[in-house]
Amino acid sequence: MKKVKELREQNNCLFSNDICESNGKYKNEKNHAIAKSALLKKISHKNQVMVFAWEERDFYKNNGKLSKRNIKNANTYRVLCGKHDKLLFNEIEDGKKFDEHNSKQLFQFAFRSLIFEYSHSKIKSNFDDLVPDIFNKVADAHLIYNTRNFEDFKELYDAKRWDGVKHDIIKLKKQISFVSSFYTRPIWKINKMYLFSTQNISINIFPQDEYTFIILSRIANKSKSIDNYCKNLKKLAQKDEDKFLKYISKLVISSDKNIAINPCSWENTSKENREDFYKCAHFFSNNNSKVSKLLFKAIKYNFYSCKCNLFDM
Repeated sequence: MKKVKELREQNNCLFSNDICESNGKYKNEKNHAIAKSALLKKISHKNQVMVFAWEERDFYKNNGKLSKRNIKNANTYRVLCGKHDKLLFNEIEDGKKFDEHNSKQLFQFAFRSLIFEYSHSKIKSNFDDLVPDIFNKVADAHLIYNTRNFEDFKELYDAKRWDGVKHDIIKLKKQISFVSSFYTRPIWKINKMYLFSTQNISINIFPQDEYTFIILSRIANKSKSIDNYCKNLKKLAQKDEDKFLKYISKLVISSDKNIAINPCSWENTSKENREDFYKCAHFFSNNNSKVSKLLFKAIKYNFYSCKCNLFDM
């Protein structure tokens, strides 16, 4: 943890250029992976949320369990300088409501999830000796893809081409007690078949009024497989909402490092569902013996065994 802290403190702003604002001792600030006032506050209880404190000692002391944090400190990482933190997310911060017709706002949601995933993958690249070599190779591949995607997004941002990112927006009349924002390459489709694509997508899930919004975002015209994947998910949400939510819940639990959950909802969740949540969240870190066995178990676990449904909390 000491090395992670040192790396974070020594990092330049991810957007390092001539408009960067140095914050005295550090070249970057502690930035929220999920907007504090616009989103975290909505699902908090007395300004507290449950999060994975991945880069803190508590995560290892608690054996990878969720920790209670004030929304001021929940999922904050030194990634950007103060100026870029404001510029990049000015449409989705400060309590601004989500507008599904605001293309700049949609772009910022997608870009934010990528920025923090890219930052995590860069930090991970400094710890090759902690896991088996096969996982290092996967992590190296992720860093290459994330670097490429970051540069593509940055080019769109500099050109103000908000329409360069494609979105599928799913709006459900349902209240939820969690917020999710992550950038991932889905491995398995709804029908349990392998998804052949190296393209990632940003997924953002949050409540607004009596609705839940689920935004599936990716760079336009990059992957037909991912476009079809998103289109099929949207169709499923309309046809069989329950099946869709169970699938999305598993995807969030297994992929999102920055999920934030209302503490009361978490405490009211059954012990069985909480244990299921942790098994799914830490699946790949707990099963690293044989790759073929791992993949088989991943299919079976993610699509048959996980009973924890975030949308029912």
